[in-house]
Amino acid sequence: MGFPAMTDPTIAQIAGKLTGAQRWALDQVCRSNGGGVEVITGRENHNYGVPTVNPWKKLWELDLIQGKASHAYRVVHTRLGWQVRTYIMENADG
Repeated sequence: MGFPAMTDPTIAQIAGKLTGAQRWALDQVCRSNGGGVEVITGRENHNYGVPTVNPWKKLWELDLIQGKASHAYRVVHTRLGWQVRTYIMENADG
């Protein structure tokens, strides 16, 4: 099982539904070069380390970001997140 091609309609659909704030947040995570971005996360056992505020919360729900190992307050991009950001960059106007 491979990863979706960059022209996969699913990636285009996800990218098309992101708000400006979500696109900015995804770009920041991808630019962090694996270091991740510090975000506000839950502290309870049931949502420990999960972003609790948007735009981060929505990116998490879409599986575009994930928690950084050993850092409950930082997020990094997933492979899908990287693909969506790449699609956005390749299809940006201007």
